[in-house]
Amino acid sequence: GEASLEGAHGPSQDFAAIGDPGGAGPRGVALALADGAGVGRGGREAAEIAVRQFLSGWFAAPETWGARRVLENLLPEINAQVRRAYLSE
Repeated sequence: GEASLEGAHGPSQDFAAIGDPGGAGPRGVALALADGAGVGRGGREAAEIAVRQFLSGWFAAPETWGARRVLENLLPEINAQVRRAYLSE
């Protein structure tokens, strides 16, 4: 689970999750944490989108890809998805 303390700007908008697809797969277990940028609207939702998309993409990446290649492909996609979610509002 996750735990964080309330900061100066109110409740934490961070989001964290652990991905464990079971078994001893090639990607193992992954932990993702995103700062919800607590002073802006939708910080918690943006953080959750980022974490969930990271974990999904991490475990879906080809086994032949190293961590660097996975991240180089995955992070721009996550950023674009978060931006689309909040620019469309």
